Amino acid sequence: MDLSRSLVVEPDKELEFRRPFTALVKQTLNVKNANPDSPLVFKVKTTAPKMYCVRPNSGKVAPNSSVEVQVLLQAMREDPPPDFKCKDKFLVQAIKVPADVLTLDGDEYTTRVGDLWAAAEQLKKSGSEDVIAEHKLRVAYLPPGEGSTTATVTNSILANPTTPSSESQPERTIPRQSSVKFKQEFNNADENLPPYTR
Repeated sequence: MDLSRSLVVEPDKELEFRRPFTALVKQTLNVKNANPDSPLVFKVKTTAPKMYCVRPNSGKVAPNSSVEVQVLLQAMREDPPPDFKCKDKFLVQAIKVPADVLTLDGDEYTTRVGDLWAAAEQLKKSGSEDVIAEHKLRVAYLPPGEGSTTATVTNSILANPTTPSSESQPERTIPRQSSVKFKQEFNNADENLPPYTR
């Protein structure tokens, strides 16, 4: 089985986050290895790393297995306008690895996987195909609604919520909660997340 068919990501095209965004919003990616013989290691990247936390953002997937990845959208001070079109994207990359990689832990695993990624990236640059599988996802902001599968974690109101004037904001900027406050909320959300896959 070729590598591009081995990597299956669900949802397939869009990662949907349902409003309101004044609280931490969680969505799930399912990274599956459809290959019956070869294990995979994967990475999850985003065009907006300050807006999202991804847990785990890398890991290993045994043959015919899957890993659940939690994607957390950082709480914003206020929701963007209803007609706001989110341009954020995610990229899931995967490479085949020898079976013994599944048995490694700690520094040994990190070093070995780092070497395998570096070798795969070199092969891709030299023109080799089917070395790194890639799956792209767009982000969609959905209106509030009932029956949503998106979970939210309630956050507390900021002590001094101030919104900069629209003249001083770049076109893409959406006011967000302070990073200290976000880390507190993120750590509290940990209780509902599965352990890392390592």
